[in-house]
Amino acid sequence: MSKINLVFTDYITIICALVIAFLLSDYTKLKENISNEAKLLNNTHHANQSFIIFNRVPKAGSETLWGLLDRLQYGNKFHSYSDSQEAKRARGNENTFLDNPDSRKYYVNMLLENSFSEELNLTLRAPFSYVKHLNFVNFEEFNQTNPIYINMVRHPVERVISWYYYARQNWYQFEYDPVKDETFLKKSVMQPSRYKMTFEECVLAEWTECVYPPGAGIHGAYSPYGGSHFSQIAFFCGHGPECDIFDNPKALEIAKYNVENYYSVVGILEKWQETLQVFESYLPAYFKDVRKVYKEYMNEKIVNSNNIKPKIPQYIKDRIAANFTMEIEFYEFCKQRFHKQLLAIQ
Repeated sequence: MSKINLVFTDYITIICALVIAFLLSDYTKLKENISNEAKLLNNTHHANQSFIIFNRVPKAGSETLWGLLDRLQYGNKFHSYSDSQEAKRARGNENTFLDNPDSRKYYVNMLLENSFSEELNLTLRAPFSYVKHLNFVNFEEFNQTNPIYINMVRHPVERVISWYYYARQNWYQFEYDPVKDETFLKKSVMQPSRYKMTFEECVLAEWTECVYPPGAGIHGAYSPYGGSHFSQIAFFCGHGPECDIFDNPKALEIAKYNVENYYSVVGILEKWQETLQVFESYLPAYFKDVRKVYKEYMNEKIVNSNNIKPKIPQYIKDRIAANFTMEIEFYEFCKQRFHKQLLAIQ
């Protein structure tokens, strides 16, 4: 009897050892796969490390991240740059979409030369970050290595609703000229009745700024469809003709490709704290202590948070979402990549 028990016990021990060995082997493979994927998800080492471009998407937490870069530059020893107000006034718009190759080359040369820039009204010094509403500029078009690209995204429907009310805030209708020390109304100011119209009323009345039709042109200083502010894909697609067409399958594929190959991190506004964690892990030279700075200097609050935005009925959101299928697909793509990056550092 004792011999049988001994054999049975040994049998169980051998089985347990085999199971543990299998699980350990499986776990080792899993860790190895995660490690390998983490390397693939981090394309930062392929980029020109001397500067970051944050070609910020409007109403996706971009002003908060910009403010953090302004703070982080001192402790992390880099320079935080953005367009001068003089340059913006001279252009009359954000010049987000540069369909002329010479215009794109101008920005490439400006950022690479580390010399005095009329656009910025200062002398560039590396390392630095450059912040601007600007579609992705591929430096490889001019035989140069792309810098480190970063950006933020937000659910497309929530973002356009936020923009609608953001553009109706009183202060947004005015512009200040520091040279003349004067404040004046913008040229794009709307009729007073339009400011009182809710987003729901705008959608039901089918005003152009609340329609977002597939195939519509995206860019233009005073586009009837809201300018470049209603497409996130455009900011990642670039400056080809397909990037100026809303709900364009080719633009979607180009945007996905650019994110995977050229963007170190694309943060998610709805995952703000996790976004800061990923920025700090992937780009410590620029984002070391970012969560500490956010807590101490910004009291953990989002800059330009829209406090006047009312609750929007779900049926209105669903109606808008019907025209945002590709924008939502792109947003979900960015979320999936972000979650993989987050998993890889935990």
